[in-house]
Amino acid sequence: MNSLASYDVNLTRESLKGRTFLLGNKRAFSLSLPAACGSSDALLHPHKWFGAYLYGRKFLEAQVVRAGAQRQHLLNQKAQTGFTMGLSSARRTYQIESRVCSEEFFVPDGVQALACTLDGDVDFVVEPEFDMRRAIALVHDTGTYNVEAWDRGALITHPLRRGTYDDVSEAFVTDDDAEPEVTLYAAVEVVGEGARLEEVPPLYRSRHKSFARDRMRRQIVAASGPEEARFDHAPLWSSSVTRVFAPVRLCLHGHGVIFYGFGATRQEALDQLEALRDSMIPFQVQKNEGVADILSRASFGTGLQRVDTAYAQVLTRLMDALVARNAIAEDTALDRPATMVLAGNQYFHDSWKRDENIALGCLLSLGFHELARGVVNDTWQLQDQETGRLPQRIRAGEEPPYHSSDGTLWALQRLYQYWRCTGDESLLYDKLPLVQHFFRRSLDRAVNGMLPSGRTQAPDYLWETWMDTPHTPRDGFPVEIQMLWISCLRLYRPVVGRVDQDLEHRMAEAERSAWHALQRFYVRGMPADSLDIDLQVRDLLTPNPYFCFGVGLDLGPDVERIMRDMGRRQLAGHQGIKTLAPQDWGRVFPADFLEDPRHVRGRRMRSIGKFNYHRGVEWNWLSQFFVQAELKYGEPDVAYRVYLKPQVSAALDLAGIGGISELFDLSGARGPEFQAWSMAGFLEALHAFAGVHIDVPARTIRIEPQIPALWPSLRVRKWYGSIPFDLAYASDELTRSLSLEFPWGEAPDADFDIAFPLPPRRTADYVEVRLDGERGIPGWQVERMVGTERRRIRMRLPARSKVEITVLLKRLSNRVAMGA
Repeated sequence: MNSLASYDVNLTRESLKGRTFLLGNKRAFSLSLPAACGSSDALLHPHKWFGAYLYGRKFLEAQVVRAGAQRQHLLNQKAQTGFTMGLSSARRTYQIESRVCSEEFFVPDGVQALACTLDGDVDFVVEPEFDMRRAIALVHDTGTYNVEAWDRGALITHPLRRGTYDDVSEAFVTDDDAEPEVTLYAAVEVVGEGARLEEVPPLYRSRHKSFARDRMRRQIVAASGPEEARFDHAPLWSSSVTRVFAPVRLCLHGHGVIFYGFGATRQEALDQLEALRDSMIPFQVQKNEGVADILSRASFGTGLQRVDTAYAQVLTRLMDALVARNAIAEDTALDRPATMVLAGNQYFHDSWKRDENIALGCLLSLGFHELARGVVNDTWQLQDQETGRLPQRIRAGEEPPYHSSDGTLWALQRLYQYWRCTGDESLLYDKLPLVQHFFRRSLDRAVNGMLPSGRTQAPDYLWETWMDTPHTPRDGFPVEIQMLWISCLRLYRPVVGRVDQDLEHRMAEAERSAWHALQRFYVRGMPADSLDIDLQVRDLLTPNPYFCFGVGLDLGPDVERIMRDMGRRQLAGHQGIKTLAPQDWGRVFPADFLEDPRHVRGRRMRSIGKFNYHRGVEWNWLSQFFVQAELKYGEPDVAYRVYLKPQVSAALDLAGIGGISELFDLSGARGPEFQAWSMAGFLEALHAFAGVHIDVPARTIRIEPQIPALWPSLRVRKWYGSIPFDLAYASDELTRSLSLEFPWGEAPDADFDIAFPLPPRRTADYVEVRLDGERGIPGWQVERMVGTERRRIRMRLPARSKVEITVLLKRLSNRVAMGA
């Protein structure tokens, strides 16, 4: 495996604009900052969502750093010469008075703390700016802060008012008449040569912050779309100013470290700081070892440096900052620590169960089974007795809502997938009573076998799918809900039948009826987006029918050929997937909107808020379904070039370094720069080229590798339950070579079902198989790939410690090719 430094992303001064980074402690604490700071203290950050967060609460906005030998200079974009994003830290470099200096940020695993190491032959003055509040409730009055200082450090406290989260306004509404509910604590200390603390005079402790990007965004949303639709898709979207608290200055010369610790009590904040301060080097070693272990467990390489670096950066950022182990979510419905996947940074820094379970497919595919078990186990709680649904999200200050019609269906998919990947059926049967309850309640509401969406929790709440705004209500029968529903019925009928035959019979009837009813959706040769409540088709081309490729529903080669063609021509975007085909924009948008170059240019659209949030703007997480569609029919070059190569560039060259954003539009990356399901979908799609499908209960490992021509090879580690095996694959016009090795020695009691898709007009000439070094006599056959003019070689072999296969190809004669 490459050294960790080989995956560093280095930015020059010219490429700093708009770039951000994210570090985390693997327990829902994270630090997000721009790669380069703004031109002044007030304009240090472009938007309000930067800083240090711990599940639903914010502690730190920024630190203002000045440095110099003759006089003090603000360390910002004007003085910055570069930036390096490693896998475990982030470093800004500067030139001040012809002297090089740097600030390097580090967040240790398991501790609510961070460190900033300053280095250079200059004097440093650091002013930490605290913003201690709920993540979705700005504080404009700093008069309630308190500070306790000592010679090199200080403890800052701030009480939080009680209140509730309002789903309509997407904001936390405080009760100013109530007593404070809880107090937040932040400790800070400087260590280094000449380290000392100076208290800022009280008159200058309150600092104004203005966020230029937020102000511009507010102006765009307020001036676009119908008046009744001028709302953005983010909490606090109309706010572009706030105030922060800066009570101390920390001074040092040459080299030193600023340590921070955060907590819900005085002692906790101090303990977190002291733990990092006293064991900085061991924590750095632990962090690097943890990163190396992650990259080893989910090893992946193509021989193409950009792809491999993007993979390592995205995987590390996801596992570091968004997959939270045993996280404590204060002021939520959770009564114990939980393992979860945070939906993203910024305003998605909490657990959205739909997003969580979609992203969970990545953990299962990459072999993080124990971690996935924790997520699955903690997902299946707080079930709504009326609907059988799991919560839509777990957010601080909010009772769990249950208005997601797809979140529980995705949770069912992952619970089943965990069982098949690991062979561990104990979790499945532990959750089976909750599963049965969901099916009973859902079958009670089914219409012609189909599962309705909308009006489930409230008569006027129509938008229960992932397209969750009033502008895409989709009430009735959304196509992806039916696909998920049919798939779940098929998967769980045999399981439920062991304990409740009557329920299994009802599920079988619903499955037959729903599959038959799916024909109602077909227009233009493929499924449309949805049926309304009167079962009339909404004839719109959206990505939602493509969920079939993610849940294993086969619609037939003719339908899927049309879908792949429309995907390439209408839905493939510059980076993600258009949520509405351009050919249908005229059906939902007024002409003046489409003719305005501020909003639409050619086949690209600018997000102007909720008005077109899911209607034409590109979403990155959907690309995985289109990759799966192309690979199903032997098109790895299309899968990579059209759908994944742009996301490699996204991870390395745009917005969040090692992140993939929620959206992409005319302006570039939009929404959180690090969105969990976008990042997980990218990783899972890369692994899909290995074509590995594990079924431990059936003792089968299916393998059908394909790689695009741009990749020299593919090397990947996969897991059969708790047993790893390494796959190495290479191909050219004349050969296919595959190596499978169990590095721990002994192979499991299982069979390999191996297939090699072949190029057009090629067939097998010679096949050699070696099992543990000895030549075997393979039983292989050539078969047609349904829906294509291609062929594949298929063989079945017993698992051995090492299996090596070489296939030599030959060109088909014209007569044979025409008859194929």
